[in-house]
Amino acid sequence: MDIAQVTTAPPQAWETGGIARVAYELSKELVEQGNSVDILTTDAYNSDERYPLDSNPEVRAGIKIFRYPNISNYLASKYHLYASPSLVASFRRRIRNYDVVHCHDVISFHARPLLHYCNRYNIPCVVTLHGSLPWLHETGLMGKLSKRHIAIPVLDMADRILALNESEVRQAVELGIDEEKISIIPNGIDLGDIEDLPKEGQFKSKFDINESTDIILYVGRLHKSKGLDLLIDSFSELVESQPNSKLVFVGPDDRYKSELTEKIIDKGISEKVLFTGFIEEDMKYKAYTDSKCLITPNFDGFPMTFVESCLCGTPIITTNRGDTLGWIDGNTGYVTEWDQVQLVESMINIIRNDRKYDCFSNNCKQIVREKFNWESITSDTYEIYESLDRKK
Repeated sequence: MDIAQVTTAPPQAWETGGIARVAYELSKELVEQGNSVDILTTDAYNSDERYPLDSNPEVRAGIKIFRYPNISNYLASKYHLYASPSLVASFRRRIRNYDVVHCHDVISFHARPLLHYCNRYNIPCVVTLHGSLPWLHETGLMGKLSKRHIAIPVLDMADRILALNESEVRQAVELGIDEEKISIIPNGIDLGDIEDLPKEGQFKSKFDINESTDIILYVGRLHKSKGLDLLIDSFSELVESQPNSKLVFVGPDDRYKSELTEKIIDKGISEKVLFTGFIEEDMKYKAYTDSKCLITPNFDGFPMTFVESCLCGTPIITTNRGDTLGWIDGNTGYVTEWDQVQLVESMINIIRNDRKYDCFSNNCKQIVREKFNWESITSDTYEIYESLDRKK
């Protein structure tokens, strides 16, 4: 089958978040399973840089990657809004080459014309939500305009919508989308990474952290929506009984670090907190390996960080404030109320109770192998492609 994967965040631009990784890993496995795959994307690398277009298309792992200029990296960085007229123009010329199109964008400016051309030329189109729907309710006028003029038309035109969890299904239905055309497909991870997991101690050594320190880890964008203020409040209380703990933030700033820093100073815990900024993939896995737990107080969709953490056997702590994933609470970690006391108790349980930690850690590794490997997830996705292809 000839497949187009469309994603505004290009492969290798990992700083932009998990969508680029998902589109790339899915494409790799589709090629492994005998398909021809093109990725159509932009040149947005991060807020300050663009991906060089020396070789276009670039071929990686058997995938042809076509990159097109993004109009404004400022809009992409600040509002997660991408626009590439040249991508749309190229897509229109190439669309008849494809049996199915898989769009990983719901709120980019070019998503609507892409879906329009799929409908016009009768090419089946799949759209993955990737936790984007709550954004439409959180960004004022920009969110309202995007919902009305981009997101709802895109979802209406899609032949099939892929949600990451039950919460996303409900959010789509609330927008008026027919539940019958929504399927749940989680994110996955390359099980080959298991063979290359780092040995303990390398992250601590790199950042001069004592070997006996218990690291509480957050991985992701530093954004207000993630609930990091609650995490700092909870950690501030934790260190009163667990002074050997350290809070580590891994990820790029998304207009929130200065506020977090002020809060940390006010709490008097500056020496107990580390911001690494964005780090490369190998160092990120070293961070997971050296940490007692990964904490993300609030999330939308299905964070790749959860799967990565499980791969390393690192338990997860989150709350029920945002989306929910049924496989975490009591199995691979804790899901608490939006409550400082409960978060602190969960961290203490993992730090002090070796038996509980080992149980969660083993379950983490097992669930990755059984549920979140790309081979099985890609097979499920391909079945959806086939069902739509037969309806053309």
